[in-house]
Amino acid sequence: MSEPIARLIEHREGRPGSIHELGLGSHTLGRVAGADVVLDHADVSRHHAELEVTFDGATIRDLDSKNGVLVDGRKVAQAQLDDGSRFAFGELILVLEHPGARVGRVLARGGEPTVRRPRPVGSEVRPRPAGPGLVVPTLAALVFAVLLILLLVFG
Repeated sequence: MSEPIARLIEHREGRPGSIHELGLGSHTLGRVAGADVVLDHADVSRHHAELEVTFDGATIRDLDSKNGVLVDGRKVAQAQLDDGSRFAFGELILVLEHPGARVGRVLARGGEPTVRRPRPVGSEVRPRPAGPGLVVPTLAALVFAVLLILLLVFG
């Protein structure tokens, strides 16, 4: 698993329970030991859902489970999740904590234009087009220095 950037917190009977660290990428949520995140609860199917974690949040997708996935009280086949999103598998409530998504949302709301996300592995880096460089500013500074010296000497 890659380095954790998010957490999934189980809530049982209104109280936080088990915490599952999540890295970037796809995670299968289910009741069987082969699942990436094992949720020991009667309402959870063996392979209940898939959670895709990105730098900006996560996407939950139902894997044709018996009890489905409820986000904001609605049964969904797929839904976008953000920091603090609550979703349920039957009576089991899960909360996504995603600090990166929280920071990005606060910066974007404040009008911060410099929010940057790392490039995905294998993505292409495009070189910037060549501009005039430093030739013109260097020549202008040199001409200014020569004029200043001439003014001071003959001035």
